[in-house]
Amino acid sequence: MKGPVSTTETACSSSLSAVGLMHNNLRPVMPDESVDMASMRKQVKYGIAIGSNGHFDPFYTIALCGASMLSHVGRCFTFDQSADGFIRGEGCGAMSFRVSSKEDVARLAVLCGTCLNQDGRSASLTAPHGPSQQECIRASLREAGIKPLDIQIQELHGTGTALGDPIEVGALRATMMRFEGQVRQHPLVKTSSKSNLGHTEMSAGINGLMKCVLMGCFAVSAPNIHLRLLNPHIDDAAYPVYFTPEFVDQGKDDRDPMTLVFLSASPDDVCAAMSSRKELSTFVPKETGFFGVSSFGFGGSNARGDIWCRAQAGHRNTAHDRSSMSFGCDRIFRCIEAFGSLTMPLPGVDPFETEHGDSTEGLSGEYTVGAKLQGKTEYFVVSSANGWSYGKMTWDPSSKSHCYAIMMGEALCEQFQISCDGFDDLKIFPATQLADEQAVVLGPGIAPSGPGSRGDATR
Repeated sequence: MKGPVSTTETACSSSLSAVGLMHNNLRPVMPDESVDMASMRKQVKYGIAIGSNGHFDPFYTIALCGASMLSHVGRCFTFDQSADGFIRGEGCGAMSFRVSSKEDVARLAVLCGTCLNQDGRSASLTAPHGPSQQECIRASLREAGIKPLDIQIQELHGTGTALGDPIEVGALRATMMRFEGQVRQHPLVKTSSKSNLGHTEMSAGINGLMKCVLMGCFAVSAPNIHLRLLNPHIDDAAYPVYFTPEFVDQGKDDRDPMTLVFLSASPDDVCAAMSSRKELSTFVPKETGFFGVSSFGFGGSNARGDIWCRAQAGHRNTAHDRSSMSFGCDRIFRCIEAFGSLTMPLPGVDPFETEHGDSTEGLSGEYTVGAKLQGKTEYFVVSSANGWSYGKMTWDPSSKSHCYAIMMGEALCEQFQISCDGFDDLKIFPATQLADEQAVVLGPGIAPSGPGSRGDATR
């Protein structure tokens, strides 16, 4: 795997920002722009975006409690009037992308547009900025070539706070309600994965994107749990919006006779319908849709992604044999069965071991996976003379001992330790300071702190 790589840390929008940066490297470059272009700007054909979040100490949670960001009841009540904060979650998600110019049976969705921007000056560090969010949404839709009125399901950041949820809903209302004189008629379904998984922080954005892909593949919207009474600060008056507490169909059949979404019609039927301006929705249901996901970091980093997806499972399945794709763990197992025998063979390893179990052989050298296991113990010197790096000792047959040469400094005094197989917990060390050749040696083990923890080499 080669190409540009980057680590993004923008708090809650980290993983969706990573998707945006990866998408930037997938964008095509015009031929006249490719001359003398920096290597980081050249188009790549494949990309992987990963988001990961783990909790390994209590200190950040304590800081969030001090800032009154966490829910007192341990739930994310997104869009609900009882919303009082979020609950932290852990997770790791990855998505694979590639540039394609034709239909691909293995494709689950199409990433149409992305955008990243910064709030600028806002009321406080954690307060969202509505106008900046609106600009981020508009820029992503503009790149994707999607009309705001065509977005059917919107995945919100929705952390379950009394302030953040209304501002985000208001920003979406300003961008999704009206476009070029047209007013939205079909309700916009709004969901948030925070009520299902909690706020996974660094991986929250890619969780929302993966959820949009799944909702598109099933042509339904997942419910917002813990939603009983809508937050009174959310302005939904005269706004066709649905905060769904249950599974709902995306519910939009294409009634536009000029739409070129034909899943089963023949070219002759299409031409006849276009010439007569016949209503096509009687035999061409809208089994595809556009979905948007937004993610906002508390420091002001906004990210947006828009995707297109067609139903590949569920009641609107577009497969000709009506077979339903699996999106669970068995999907991964089937990929292993299909491609496991096609992987690069390891040198000196029985193919049966590669396909049916783990093998520790052949994992060094060309493949650079790990150090090859040694049949005997090797000794390394860690000394002040080599910057406390590992130097391998050699066996001297004449003296029947392991030897290592140390280049003495101006002080003519260096400290050292002997390590078995390079492990920090397998040290050999003298029992006393300024030990000579006859001194008692301890180990292998962890060297204690103090004067006897290291040997001293003097001239």
